[in-house]
Amino acid sequence: MAHSSDERDSARYPTVPNEGRLGWRVGEEKVQTAAQIANISQSGALVFTEDCPPVKQAAWICLEQPARTAWIQTLVVGAKKVRKGLLLHRVSYVVRLRFRPTCPFEFFKVATHGKQLDATFLEAEPEEADQVIWR
Repeated sequence: MAHSSDERDSARYPTVPNEGRLGWRVGEEKVQTAAQIANISQSGALVFTEDCPPVKQAAWICLEQPARTAWIQTLVVGAKKVRKGLLLHRVSYVVRLRFRPTCPFEFFKVATHGKQLDATFLEAEPEEADQVIWR
């Protein structure tokens, strides 16, 4: 059965206010832009960015606020120009990302709960958490 463009592999969750970076390569050059995650799931995220990454290319995302995370590998599956996407900017881009292979549990928790979770909780998660399907 064919999937419509609105069908998702997993449920989307709202995020807490956040600031991050999205990076990709153009030839040998590394490019980065400001990013805000609008919503997130186990399989992907919808992100506002200042600059537009190439579609169907690898990109990496990290959060700087509410807490710093590691860079996570993604695939850019779509992007379009919008007005007033990021605060203080008149034009930005809405970028659809697919995690490769899935969103790490710690990254998901920071994006959806921010500093409400303390570091001891995140450290206490079993190493297998990233291999388990969580919804």
